[in-house]
Amino acid sequence: MNEQRQEQDDPNKAQQLATFYQNYIHAFSAASVPAVAKCYQLPCVLSTPDKVLVLDSEQGFNQEFSGIFAMLAEHNITGFKASNASYQHINEALSLVKIDWRFYDQANNLFSEFSAIYHLSYQQEAYRIINVISHDMCQLADLAHELTLIPSANDTNNKETDK
Repeated sequence: MNEQRQEQDDPNKAQQLATFYQNYIHAFSAASVPAVAKCYQLPCVLSTPDKVLVLDSEQGFNQEFSGIFAMLAEHNITGFKASNASYQHINEALSLVKIDWRFYDQANNLFSEFSAIYHLSYQQEAYRIINVISHDMCQLADLAHELTLIPSANDTNNKETDK
């Protein structure tokens, strides 16, 4: 077991992270750009195997996430699964969270799957995403602590949202 896995965890921050991601998952399932925007700090970086974007304005953020939600609607994505979540605090103001994502269409066929690692700032008792890096699931190891994701009642695939 490495040193990071042996570090002590703050239960209050763990609960704050779980609540933060409950809100994020709910906002994402509702395709609500304003609600998702509340989870990010600008500027922020979105990185996928295809592109890297620096979003430094509300307009740019809204345009990018409106495009993401339009693409999901175009492909009839009706549910998703967020699982295998873990986290690690770098310091009092910076944390990492890793989540595996699977997106499903109307027929419950797998549309896309990937792992995302989030860099979050912690300021004024609140978490905000500052960087997201998405990769194939096999490329990212778990972080120091398990994060229990709390399914939202509005999630279309909440029966599959787990740790």
